[in-house]
Amino acid sequence: MMGMLLDLRDQTFGWLTVIDRAPKPEGIKARVSWWICKCRCGAEVTVRRDTLENGKRRKCGASCSYVDPRIRLVFTVTDRRGTLTEFAK
Repeated sequence: MMGMLLDLRDQTFGWLTVIDRAPKPEGIKARVSWWICKCRCGAEVTVRRDTLENGKRRKCGASCSYVDPRIRLVFTVTDRRGTLTEFAK
């Protein structure tokens, strides 16, 4: 008996927001769904459902930056550390 397919659209996991379901990549035998996600920095990535839900994947890659215009800071994430840097106009 197969499990129900969960719809993850519009859910946010860390910096990733789920956009739509992605086709399973060729050669992958795992029976898990894949999702297209948009990172806060603007990059799009395809991610397995289980890595989103268990917190292993929370951003697009090893390093990305997000500018928060409300507080005029750049938040940069590299691996598991985050740094805040003030930016000029």
